[in-house]
Amino acid sequence: MSSRQTTRERLTHFVIALSVVAGGYLFLVEPQKRLFDELEAQVQELRTQASETTDEQAGPNLEISDRVAQLRRLVHEIERGNEPYLDATRLYEDITSLADARGIELGPFSPKHREASQQEPAALSLRLIASGAYEELTDFVSALEFQAGFSRIVEIGVRPTGDRADPTVRATIQVEFLKFELPEALASLVEGQDAKH
Repeated sequence: MSSRQTTRERLTHFVIALSVVAGGYLFLVEPQKRLFDELEAQVQELRTQASETTDEQAGPNLEISDRVAQLRRLVHEIERGNEPYLDATRLYEDITSLADARGIELGPFSPKHREASQQEPAALSLRLIASGAYEELTDFVSALEFQAGFSRIVEIGVRPTGDRADPTVRATIQVEFLKFELPEALASLVEGQDAKH
């Protein structure tokens, strides 16, 4: 019965981990790719509209100005989401702070960079060893995925520490912090605004 229960627990943990990985991809990477495509299309449309404006119509066009301002805000949000990838020292401090706030003990981090490809953005992949109570560990994993820029849990393995009297569990967590490259049209839109200020 004990080995059957252990097999059932392992299967349950595997299904949970698989769901977290699939959900992270579907809810983080795909929407960001669509957002970039939409933003780039809007910038191109605005540029086309602006180039079609004749000298007589060159007065302020509030609709275009509002749309450009909205695009700039979205681009700045994307840049803020990229910060964990760009500043590893601050990222490590933030992860440590998230763990400390929940009573989670962290082992050493194992970082690894992945270059961008056609299908995936660039990523800083971290392998973490974390120990703590199951509920706090679950909260920590959630915070990693939703409070630290563009991140996703790639893999997680949870197991008891071995002492039945101790409720502590140990988790091996693989998390990626993504960096989305801004399309040239969007980057130039923000650079043009920054040059005016």
